Amino acid sequence: MAVKVTRALFGPVETAWLIAAYGGLRLSEWRALRRSDLALIDGRYRVLVTRQAQYVTGQGWVVGPPKSAKGVRSVTLPTWMTDVIDAHMAERVGEFAESLLFAPKGTSEFIHDSAFNGQTGAQNRPLFGDGMPVECPPWPEC
Repeated sequence: MAVKVTRALFGPVETAWLIAAYGGLRLSEWRALRRSDLALIDGRYRVLVTRQAQYVTGQGWVVGPPKSAKGVRSVTLPTWMTDVIDAHMAERVGEFAESLLFAPKGTSEFIHDSAFNGQTGAQNRPLFGDGMPVECPPWPEC
């Protein structure tokens, strides 16, 4: 269900949303992820978070360590995400170790916040506010 909902809402950045949601990564962290930051271990992806990329007006893209020392971490994703990540890597990620997991369109070095927000439209409407039919997950609060 989660994959259907994210695919319908977020299209090409669905995998980024899933990694952010289930791995606890900030936008600045997942936009800096490279192929070499993922390792498939026992059928589950491990994400190594060692950098972030932020756009600073007047300076451009600044790449550095995460927000705090505890931000450098390894996160293991749920097994059900393995097929989603495999498909994303095959379809949208270059073959080199340093290829970005979420490459921008155009000439920018990284996906800019405004392009990401424009992709989802989330800043302009509440979740599911466009009347899109969505099956209710089997959670008690639904």
